[in-house]
Amino acid sequence: MSTQAEKFEPFWLDEKDWLVTLAMVDLKDEKDKVECAQVIGYLVAYAFLTNTRYLAVVGDPRMVTYELLFSFDTPEDKGRFLQLVNGNEITRMEPFEWMVPSRGEISRAKPIGLVIPEDIMELAILIAASVIHGDVG
Repeated sequence: MSTQAEKFEPFWLDEKDWLVTLAMVDLKDEKDKVECAQVIGYLVAYAFLTNTRYLAVVGDPRMVTYELLFSFDTPEDKGRFLQLVNGNEITRMEPFEWMVPSRGEISRAKPIGLVIPEDIMELAILIAASVIHGDVG
């Protein structure tokens, strides 16, 4: 029996401009889960606001590390996305925290809600909705 995640074909393989960053979370630490959800929520909102595809893949299941992948339609969208990320103290990242994913990472990536634990995604989506609607930074 196939899982819901296995039904998705990686139609995004031909997209050209990608960035990936890591999200690590201790699933036994509620504060860590909330902080992770907050970062993911902002990143999802910024992706939505800049017409950016966002996906995820488990990076290292032993360390509970997720790779968050972002694909950009235009250099302007990419610039605006990074401007939003770096303009927020919660999401600000050093340049070395962004990498270009391999083709294998891109092909294994799934819609973020199929990869990130449900409780983290529920809070992340609430945060994203608040950001998109202007309720928070």
